[in-house]
Amino acid sequence: IKKRIETKNEILLLESFEARLFELEQKKAALVKKLDSISGELSLIREKICLTLDNKISTNLNKLNMPGAKVQLIVSKTSDFTPTGKNEIEIIFTPNVGEKALPLDKMASGGELSRITLAIYGIIGRHIDSEMFVFDEIDTGVGGAVADAIGQRLKRLSGKVQVLAVTHAPQVAARALGHFKI
Repeated sequence: IKKRIETKNEILLLESFEARLFELEQKKAALVKKLDSISGELSLIREKICLTLDNKISTNLNKLNMPGAKVQLIVSKTSDFTPTGKNEIEIIFTPNVGEKALPLDKMASGGELSRITLAIYGIIGRHIDSEMFVFDEIDTGVGGAVADAIGQRLKRLSGKVQVLAVTHAPQVAARALGHFKI
């Protein structure tokens, strides 16, 4: 009798487990469908924003003495969900008019990367949850008017967040409120 009761309880447990598993699979399917819909909406928003962001970044690069430099943001869909949706964004960079456009990581020099970063932060900096931006030798390979333009942009950015810049250019250092000699 005892064994029969135990067996009956095990059968009930298994039956309830199967029903619970079915219920959870249904919930999962509904959540995946909802997540897919939301990620689709997010993709459309990203594509729209990237279209205007391209031009703004390119305009800022021109102000940083990179005339003719163009940036294009390519939004592509991924097959799997990531913590930020189902997109990857690639930055395509053309440093000068007539040069071939390539992915940023294959094309830009260190100085160009720093200026591109500054151009992007100048646009979206107030939307980033950060108390400080650090630029390490953002003025590498530049001087004169370019260094002055970088200094002006860093100064403007420092009105929104704290900026720490390692520099060798007096034009950049002159814009700072404080200095550390290293």
